[in-house]
Amino acid sequence: MHVDHTLLGRFVAELYAAESLDARFRLYDQFVVGMGFDGATYTFIPNIQLNTKFSTPPVFAATTEYPMDFLEHYQAERLDERDFTIRKVNSGYMLPLDWREHEVARQKPR
Repeated sequence: MHVDHTLLGRFVAELYAAESLDARFRLYDQFVVGMGFDGATYTFIPNIQLNTKFSTPPVFAATTEYPMDFLEHYQAERLDERDFTIRKVNSGYMLPLDWREHEVARQKPR
């Protein structure tokens, strides 16, 4: 994959200048599209929830073109309670996680 270093540099500079999560995510949306991807999501669990057992669902942000029907279904059915990536985060795993790698390898989360 070709990396547009000018786009990447502008993204990083603008990201540091943004003052809110929403503003940063809108920049991310533009960057994702600029890099040629269809869409992306960002999920986080506020620190206050890490010591609880799924008391509230994780927070999602999605790029403009992301299929929202999937996220709506995920949230309505509380699939976060069965999501191995969320379980890993709740168990203290804080490194980048490629869920697709785990799915393809059929690895069980530790």
